[in-house]
Amino acid sequence: MLVGKTNINAAQVTVAWDPNTEPDIAGYNIYYGTNAFFQSASAGLNTSLTISNLVAGSTYTIYATAFNLASLESDPSDSISYTVPASPGP
Repeated sequence: MLVGKTNINAAQVTVAWDPNTEPDIAGYNIYYGTNAFFQSASAGLNTSLTISNLVAGSTYTIYATAFNLASLESDPSDSISYTVPASPGP
């Protein structure tokens, strides 16, 4: 489900995914973190989300799930890995 990423600057990344086609989808959750600590963010029904406040030089694993109107969450998507640049670009 997770299909891409775009570097915005050294402290954030935008991820995008294909929409789930099931009729009872209520939204998407994005999970991101390093080996020791994961966080989640709700994207609502949007199919992209910008994750902010990332630590420069750190590598994050990012994956998505969908949830339905009964709050049942899907299996995680394939994950992507994103390394935040050590210093901001121009």
